[in-house]
Amino acid sequence: LINDILDLSKVEAGRMEVERIDCEPHRIVREVVKVLGVRARDKGIGLEFSADGPVPAVIQSDPSRLRQIVTNLVGNAIKFTEHGAVRVVIRAAGSVAVPRYEIDVIDSGIGIAADKLDGIFEAFVQADSSVTRRFGGTGLGLAISRRFARALGGDIVVRSEPGVGSTFAVMLDAGPLAGVKLLRPAEACELDVDVADEEQARWDFPSARILVVDDGAENRELVRLVLEENGLTVDEAENGQIAVDKAVATRYDVILMDMSMPVMDGYTATRTLRQKGHKTPIFALTAHAMAGFEKEVLAAGCTGYVTKPIDIDVLLGALAEKLGGKRVHGEPVARRPAAPQSAAPKSAAPVKPAPVAIAQRAETAPRASDAPVLSSYANQERMWSILGRFAARLDEQLAAMDQTYAALDFPALASLAHWLKGAGGTVGYHAFTDPARTLEDCAKAGDGPGAGAALRELHHLAGRLVVPGEKQAATAAA
Repeated sequence: LINDILDLSKVEAGRMEVERIDCEPHRIVREVVKVLGVRARDKGIGLEFSADGPVPAVIQSDPSRLRQIVTNLVGNAIKFTEHGAVRVVIRAAGSVAVPRYEIDVIDSGIGIAADKLDGIFEAFVQADSSVTRRFGGTGLGLAISRRFARALGGDIVVRSEPGVGSTFAVMLDAGPLAGVKLLRPAEACELDVDVADEEQARWDFPSARILVVDDGAENRELVRLVLEENGLTVDEAENGQIAVDKAVATRYDVILMDMSMPVMDGYTATRTLRQKGHKTPIFALTAHAMAGFEKEVLAAGCTGYVTKPIDIDVLLGALAEKLGGKRVHGEPVARRPAAPQSAAPKSAAPVKPAPVAIAQRAETAPRASDAPVLSSYANQERMWSILGRFAARLDEQLAAMDQTYAALDFPALASLAHWLKGAGGTVGYHAFTDPARTLEDCAKAGDGPGAGAALRELHHLAGRLVVPGEKQAATAAA
């Protein structure tokens, strides 16, 4: 919210600077669709990407602002669509003298009444108060997106019909296209090549020992699995005091430090180690990535931070910078078997899901209320034991949330919600992140009704949780 307000203020003050550099808009759109595909799948709706004819491989624009525009529009479309699908279509337009690049974001959502269309691009304005109550939001995304588009020599227009859906059309000045290659639709929208590259790519690290400090067992195990598969040696600690004791006794090349833990938190542990003269790089792991947070963790002695839910590529990239790792292709250095599953997974409609698909056809998408909640790691068998552990602990934590809510112990409830906000996304169950964040915010504010609604939503999600491998395990046991 703060970043949005600052962006809006810069635009309105005439201080917003935009770049005009070569960028690949089809790749930017494709990446946004891939990232937001998780949210669409969680709602049980489709998210499709296509090109309407040949498109230029490169245009002159501002890639970061273009990404913000597309992220805002696709995110809105998913938020306001309960059934069907969201489609993103790119095309070349304009003329040889004045070439344009267009992006349509088309949804089958609630739609907007004709008399409300003019107001939706105003700051802090939504179609009506019922939209705010039902879907939330600040009303800044569209205002900022249109201002960015106009700064890039274009505009955003909307066509909509209540109950049918909306189309937000982005038009951008493409810059001179003489000599620029035109991509066939299949080339512009091809996803398999990127996915294959990502699956084969890995980091090659020199020999190093990492200490992973987190009070969440499944968080530690996930990070351990990833790091060991990339050739690193990993030790674990469940709180700051144990971390300090281990770091004093053993030399580590990097410490990954959760900042919110019982017994001793990450801030205290980091300061203690620095006071003892330890120079080891320490990266904070936290779900608190608000403005000013970086200054706080650096003041405690941290080298940097990685936000939760943990983005594995970001984490490995940060470690590579400190350890001298490099990006390579091929099989991982070492594959160690996952630890045995210690708790029975939740009962659900168990399946071994297919790899994540970017486009899901609307006619096959389940209704949001019935859609299974899947992990983005569901197609990686070595992760199944971790997902089973998370499911088992989720039951325990939800029971504890119920007890703290009944006792009106809001500080304890906020702490439990904070755990789920980070842990759910870390193990790929991203559907829990936003409701858990809402529960934490409501608990901190002492908002009983809001906390109760968020807690009910979390129970509803937990009832639809799918742990891959359960069906196979049950069959083997029979």
